Parts: sequence; C-alpha cells; structure tokens
Amino acid sequence: MWLGHDVEVLDERGQPYQTTEGTVGETEASIPQDRIRLTWQPKDWDHDTTVQVAVTPNGPGRTMLRFHQERLISTHEREQQRTHWRAVLASAVDAVDAIDASENRSSSRRSQLTTPATTAASRPTTGTACGDA
Repeated sequence: MWLGHDVEVLDERGQPYQTTEGTVGETEASIPQDRIRLTWQPKDWDHDTTVQVAVTPNGPGRTMLRFHQERLISTHEREQQRTHWRAVLASAVDAVDAIDASENRSSSRRSQLTTPATTAASRPTTGTACGDA
C-alpha cells in the first residue's frame, strides 16, 4: 500500500519494483512483520536513496509505522520526501480506520442478528505514525 497498489510484496533481497509514478528500486532486506529496506529512485532523480519502513507494536491495539530515508542530497529533497512520507502515513491511517469502521459495522450487524438486545462493543481505533524522512 505505501508504495502503491500496483507493487507486489517485496520479500526477497534483490527483488526489483516499479511504481505507477515511475519510482524504481529493489529490496535490500526484509524481515516479515518488522521492517523492509529498499532502494528508492523517482523517475526524475539521477541517484537512488535507501528507504526503511519499520512496524513496531506500541501497546494493545496500537502499531507504530516509521519511514526513514537515507542518502538524500539536499535540504529540498529532504523536505520533499518528508512531505511525501507524511502523506503516505496519513493514507495508511485512513486505510486502517476504514477497515476498523467496516469491521465494527459488520460486528454490529452480526451482533444485532444474533442478540437483538445487545449492541456490539466498538474496538478502539488508535494509531501512531512517525516519519523520519
């Protein structure tokens, strides 16, 4: 999701990818349910950088998602990527919130079908997002 809906899972070292926007790179390392490290080169850049995305449990029902990007060549590039990754984080939070809302509606409908006098308890929707661009 964070690379785009067109990018397959990148779980093998050396596995190449290309986004619909033209960003290319390859997987450097992948630890399932922990982190992925890959090269990142947008189509209008003459160099690549390294992006690491880490997922860390942050308490019951909470997860921290972090982006760290290395080898940026200028302050402008750093700010550009900070803005980009913040938008990606916001999109990820929105997607999780939509899934939670859908599950809560389904749970509520199931609860109403099985026990009309009882309403389903809603699961808290919490999220923490940090960007280290």
